Amino acid sequence: MKTPDQIVQQLDAIRTQMSRTAEEIRDAEITADDAERDYKRESALAYRRASGSIDDRKQQAILATEEFAKAKDRSASILNYVKMRRANLEIEQSNLQTQARLIDASARGAR
Repeated sequence: MKTPDQIVQQLDAIRTQMSRTAEEIRDAEITADDAERDYKRESALAYRRASGSIDDRKQQAILATEEFAKAKDRSASILNYVKMRRANLEIEQSNLQTQARLIDASARGAR
């Protein structure tokens, strides 16, 4: 079983990591929003530049904006990853807090 000092140290480390992930989430959201806007803008421009039937124009726009679509998808994946990391930290924090309560309860019972 972990000592109270170990739990406190781990909780402090998790708090620090959670602060960092909050900033990472903010940055990833900005990047994802920018990539989404860039993709939509380029897609609209490519559609307007294209010629032919509506379906042809749509397909030409898709081909012309492939790199923007990749950037949009990559940035969304990064955002999801950082959010998942944050959720895992919250679970780890909750587990440590539960351990701390169990240690406290057993220490009180031993008195």
